[in-house]
Amino acid sequence: MLEPAATAAKTLMGCFLNRWPLRTPCLLSLLVVVALYILSPNFVQHRGSAHPYAGDFLQEWIGGWVVDQGEVRRLYDTPYIQKIQHDPHIIGFAWDESRYLPMVYPPCYYLLVSPFSWLPFHVAASLWAMLIVVCFYLSWLVLARSHRATDSRTTTTPSIHWSWLMSFSTLYVPFLENLASSQKATLGMLAISGSWFLLRTNHPFRAGLVVGLLAVKPQWLIVVAACMAWQRQWRFMGGIVAFAGVYAILCLGMGWDVCWQYAEFGVQAAEYVHHPGYETHRTHCLYGAMVLLSGGSTNWWVRGLSLIGYAGVGCCLRQIFGQGPRWRTFDGVMQWTSMWIATVLCSPHWLTYDLTLLVIPCATCLLAAPVALRPAMTVWCVAFFVLSSISPQIAATTGIQLTTVMLLLAIGWIAKQFKTEQVLRSGAKQVTRDNTLIQQVMSLQHCS
Repeated sequence: MLEPAATAAKTLMGCFLNRWPLRTPCLLSLLVVVALYILSPNFVQHRGSAHPYAGDFLQEWIGGWVVDQGEVRRLYDTPYIQKIQHDPHIIGFAWDESRYLPMVYPPCYYLLVSPFSWLPFHVAASLWAMLIVVCFYLSWLVLARSHRATDSRTTTTPSIHWSWLMSFSTLYVPFLENLASSQKATLGMLAISGSWFLLRTNHPFRAGLVVGLLAVKPQWLIVVAACMAWQRQWRFMGGIVAFAGVYAILCLGMGWDVCWQYAEFGVQAAEYVHHPGYETHRTHCLYGAMVLLSGGSTNWWVRGLSLIGYAGVGCCLRQIFGQGPRWRTFDGVMQWTSMWIATVLCSPHWLTYDLTLLVIPCATCLLAAPVALRPAMTVWCVAFFVLSSISPQIAATTGIQLTTVMLLLAIGWIAKQFKTEQVLRSGAKQVTRDNTLIQQVMSLQHCS
């Protein structure tokens, strides 16, 4: 009696999955997102909480409030910011007064988010949460469109693949941290997927404009700009410069003194690891991993080893990007992915929730990978998916950040693939030249 019921259930489930390949994973991912917001301690406020309501959104709201109040010159005044972040008459709640969230973004960013401060804090936090969730889903829709635009297969199969990857990615711990702490990594996901789509459809200037959105965190664009300049992608670079120029004009329009204050903060970015409450075991870049390994020191040998690591990453990128852009092929996918992996490694700070940005490049690789490489890439992605959730705990105990090691292995493996291809191509050219010479000799003999 149970067997027919089980068979009927499987049949119904199969029909559901086949009829709505997109609806099912979207529904599952939405359930995870809703459960996260219901269960997250950051969205259950009580007096004396260790963290503010909605996590780090407080610094966005306060930054916008300071700009709206005409106190732009005090935007990076730590005592002033710390005071108003704990004023219940302004924010509407109380939290641990020994903590505060520093202003870490360019002045123009707080100008752009200032409309949120026109609303009560809790209402603004809800709108911000909706915005970052919408960015997440839009990034996947854009990725699906870019995949279909350059894929020769039917549209049904790619839709199932990308939609289920989207569903699984909602269980990715960095993504859950991003939502719980109201971070903006999903905006980065949308910029990456949009830029990738525009590159593959031969719109490099627009692609540069879209990725220029990430200039609110300048360290996210350093490696990108270097790689594109190396390939002489000047239209793409023009897009980045155009958007960054708009940011610069907005900042200068807010006052030279506040720009200078931000520049002073940026120069000391490497010392941010000494900021009270900074959790070194949750950083995944090369410099952070070296600081963690040294027990929190930033002495000369930590900086020296970091520079050696940067040089190694640079050598890998030279191998990967030294053969010209190939955006419509799998080689282009590998170039794009390695560029974002290098961005993580070379950034002065890259916390766990920022790893969310790697979701789109990794998914792009899995969707476009040839059959021979797909098993190895799937194993790496699954291992990284799991390790990202436990690596901070392991790092806190051992002092070794395993995700950094995995990223180094990944970019080294990609560079090796390009080196092997270069050797094979050189060999093929040599064989072609030898055959041509033989044909010429035989032709001369025949003539004689």
